[in-house]
Amino acid sequence: WLKAYHKELKVLISSGTFSIEPMLEAEVAIPTMETNRVKLQSDRMLDKLKNRIVVRGDLQNKLSTEDKWSPTASFRSLKMFLAHACRLKVRVRQMDFIGAFLQAKVRSRVFIKMPAIYGELFPDIKAYCGVPIRLIKSMYGMA
Repeated sequence: WLKAYHKELKVLISSGTFSIEPMLEAEVAIPTMETNRVKLQSDRMLDKLKNRIVVRGDLQNKLSTEDKWSPTASFRSLKMFLAHACRLKVRVRQMDFIGAFLQAKVRSRVFIKMPAIYGELFPDIKAYCGVPIRLIKSMYGMA
């Protein structure tokens, strides 16, 4: 599990999700939590352990005016797109963006606080742990 935690933290830091900045007096740091998942192969053998660090969105300021809309295609739009591609005899391909949700920039000042134990377990990321850090990009769990 430690490798899964370290990998998740390194991805968040390397993608520029956080910035170490001082909080203003009225601002509050939102705590984070972890979700752990065991991935199994088709023969039910262990494939990998996955960890995701998420923001406690239930504790986030509900007065935030930031738009929470997320662009997704409806099933009807998908059917129309595929029918049009068939009519034109065009090949359709699928793409997957790893961490696509984490690419969206946060437009307001949102601070989070990760547990200090992460800094003790992983000294290379100690600067980000146990202190309020500003979110530059979105994280899972944000309200």
